[in-house]
Amino acid sequence: MALSAIRQRNEEEEARRRRRYPEPPAPAPEALAIGPGPAPGRKPSRRRVARCRCLDGSIIEIEEGARCPPGCNAITQGEAEEEEVEGGPLVPFLIIASFFGLMIFAISKRPFG
Repeated sequence: MALSAIRQRNEEEEARRRRRYPEPPAPAPEALAIGPGPAPGRKPSRRRVARCRCLDGSIIEIEEGARCPPGCNAITQGEAEEEEVEGGPLVPFLIIASFFGLMIFAISKRPFG
């Protein structure tokens, strides 16, 4: 008897608390997608690819694990990293050019004599 009275009292307190502090409704899925960071929900599966260099110089992407077509060779990870660096970064050139430009500007502003 005492246990059922305690249970009933707890349920009444819980009902009173729910009326006093109602839970906010869940936001719409569209609202969750706004703002920085990744969108909620299932992440799209990323297709893993490998690269092949063909004899004509073109590079094609194939699914990872598949073989390159005839006349093409697989590109290893080391070759792929070298390939990205081949063009050369532009930033060091710009830093050096701006340094020399600053020197020329500073020398030209010196008074003669």
